[in-house]
Amino acid sequence: MFLYGLFVMVVIEQTRGYFIAIFGAIAVLILCYNRNSKKFCITFCLVIIGIIILLKTNVIGGFLSSVLDSSESYEKGATGLIRLRGMAVFWEAFKRNPLFGLGFQTTGDNAITQSGIFYFNDDGFVGIVGQIGIWAFIIYGMMLLRFTYIVAKLFKIKQYTKGTQLLGFLVYLFLTSISLICYWNTTCMLCPILWAIFEVGYHKGMTSCAINS
Repeated sequence: MFLYGLFVMVVIEQTRGYFIAIFGAIAVLILCYNRNSKKFCITFCLVIIGIIILLKTNVIGGFLSSVLDSSESYEKGATGLIRLRGMAVFWEAFKRNPLFGLGFQTTGDNAITQSGIFYFNDDGFVGIVGQIGIWAFIIYGMMLLRFTYIVAKLFKIKQYTKGTQLLGFLVYLFLTSISLICYWNTTCMLCPILWAIFEVGYHKGMTSCAINS
């Protein structure tokens, strides 16, 4: 199922933001899975070699170019620069009105501005900030802070297996917060599911630590 999921994501869906999030989470899981220093060094070297190969074969360069090259049309997917402009618009809206940002628009999930039409859900956390202002830090920021605390606590009490698993989820959340944030109506159910996974993992880790001690 894992390989099938990667096939669908890479070959069929081709969403570059998910490439970054998924492979970033996988890299963290691979690096942190082995607590043995020798195995960690070997794994780290293999990851670095893999990155060098991707750089030399221009895979990474081509990927970044496809994201930021403004010569490509919107339909072809070069939306990186558009997202950056949207982030600038939403951040300025937050600075003008920190309490509510642009607020809920009659147009739905997009805002019509002098600079163009920008979608809140295309710009991740900055999009939420632009829409609902400081409440974004409370609604989404507190969740990330709680998850970060749980992962740090599990590593501190040497519950490495569970801590590594949750760290993978946490890295996924942070990386999708750039543009594919799990907050909108199509993905928001991921928030309570992940919160439950983190809290259960934290409870099991603390229980196991108490029993072993």
